[in-house]
Amino acid sequence: MSIPTLSTYIPTHAELQERTQQVFGRRPCRWQCKVAQAILKRQNDVVNTAPTGSGKTLTFWMPLLFRPTGTVIVITPLNILGSQNREQLARLGIWAISIDAQSATPESLQHIEEGRYRVVVVNPKVALRRKGAFERLWRSPAFTSRLISIIWDEAHCVSSGIKLLKFLVFFDKKSEAIAAADHLRSRLPREFHHKIVWFNSDNTQEFYAFGMGVDMRDIEIVVQWRTTCTLDALWQRFGRAARDPSLEAIVVLFVEARYFDDAKAIAAERTVEKKRKEARKAVERETSKRKHALESQADRRAKRAKTIEKVGDASDSNDGPDQGSPTVYEILRAVYRQSVQNCANKGKKASVEDLTPEMDNLVNACWREFKCYRAPIMAFYENDRISAAREECQPDGCSRCSPTNSPICCELCWNAQSTHTHQNPFRMLPTLDALPAQEPAGTHTSNIKKDYAFEPADIQLQDALHEFRNAKTIKLFGLPHLVEMGPTLVMGDDTLQRIIDCARVHKIDTTDALKRETKWARTLEFGAEILAIIHRYYPIPEPSQPAAAGSRKCSKCSSTTHISSNSLCPKYIKPASRKENAAPKPRCRSEIRLILYRRR
Repeated sequence: MSIPTLSTYIPTHAELQERTQQVFGRRPCRWQCKVAQAILKRQNDVVNTAPTGSGKTLTFWMPLLFRPTGTVIVITPLNILGSQNREQLARLGIWAISIDAQSATPESLQHIEEGRYRVVVVNPKVALRRKGAFERLWRSPAFTSRLISIIWDEAHCVSSGIKLLKFLVFFDKKSEAIAAADHLRSRLPREFHHKIVWFNSDNTQEFYAFGMGVDMRDIEIVVQWRTTCTLDALWQRFGRAARDPSLEAIVVLFVEARYFDDAKAIAAERTVEKKRKEARKAVERETSKRKHALESQADRRAKRAKTIEKVGDASDSNDGPDQGSPTVYEILRAVYRQSVQNCANKGKKASVEDLTPEMDNLVNACWREFKCYRAPIMAFYENDRISAAREECQPDGCSRCSPTNSPICCELCWNAQSTHTHQNPFRMLPTLDALPAQEPAGTHTSNIKKDYAFEPADIQLQDALHEFRNAKTIKLFGLPHLVEMGPTLVMGDDTLQRIIDCARVHKIDTTDALKRETKWARTLEFGAEILAIIHRYYPIPEPSQPAAAGSRKCSKCSSTTHISSNSLCPKYIKPASRKENAAPKPRCRSEIRLILYRRR
């Protein structure tokens, strides 16, 4: 039986049974064929529960017969099973290796990475240990691209739990730090609540300058909440990450929306319009008292022309020698120094509400020409001037004098690369692949009634959104993340409910409207899919057509020649007299009785 070379080929039940009978000498059952097909499709995680001795292990090896260059990883806490599997597969001509704490040698791992073994049976402590032997394999695309499946065998013997990365989040308000700690605890199982702690200088003076010099070497994530500090303070805080030279870390800066270029452009337009209105009012006031003007219109024009001529002469003067094209870092440094000089000349400090040029370039790097988050920092600290060929102080190199640069610069540079040798470290964050030149500006949200009864379409939309965010969570972060942490990293509950509130009144018809109404961080990434789901249950209404002449009908006699308030209607009732003290005209016998009864 010939095996198709197409790596996505899914064999039929008959092909699976025939091939398995030839190689393993056993004819698989129908449920075993279904499990093997599900593994080969690679669309979802597969949970296989079957009685003892029914043949679960055979489903591990059946996919190998249809992926000649693939590798299967079996993670089991029972080391004896690894030895048994290795011996059984060796008799069938399938090379396998069992990895435990003693056999996890560099030579064995190199052979695994090169693809010499079709099956790797490994203990979970070895496979998942931080900075362990397998960490290099999980980071190797050459190894992970050959994986057919990763199987957890005898999973009931493995204690469940969440492995939390050590992280730091810096706040400049104590109340925000306490609120954030409470929120993070609410997202974790109760047994992990004690791992989230908050602290500040009120606890102890040891934490007063935590971001300046505390040496915790295994911190892998550092987050700064809001741009409430200078670049010096920010870089000191980010410096708490990966103090161990053998580690790499991720730093994240959360920025207020008003500091982005698009929001500043909108604010600038409003400021200009406000100044225009004030100018018009001032002109109107001056016109009314023209006779009291202190100088003539001609004098004002001459003074304005003189000022413009003086500014033009200053801007056109460029007598310096040509020093060649400046680098990106030199251009950025010139802007920084000019800003400092301007503040010194004016004799005042920069406003706390305004970002300094270096922070502004960092925040808006994705819309600037250099498109790199590290470039503004390199320019500010003049790191580009450090000689790469300086003499090392140790014969075999010095990690302090010549630190190893991270192979990954920043998220912008990662997205700009066509090929990658590492797994995406920013996969937990909203993608910037589809980021336009300028994000759609979010304006005020609509005021929508929320106290309504759910209709069938609302329930169906809610179920579809739940299914969507569950599927995306599994795809981006895996099934264990969905089971333990939930799907809110993709879409929060408040965002989901806001989508339903707006969809039922047709407030979301474009991705811009979705961004404006929900402020969802993943709008650019998944906005089109959400719109398709919304329009499945709430289609875009057809534009209303103007009523044709003569199409109006009387609500009493259904005639098209008049309306109910017209005296031409045969059922028209003349309104009662509105004269003062006029007795009301009774319309029926029951009303007469009621009036007479009241008069008595």
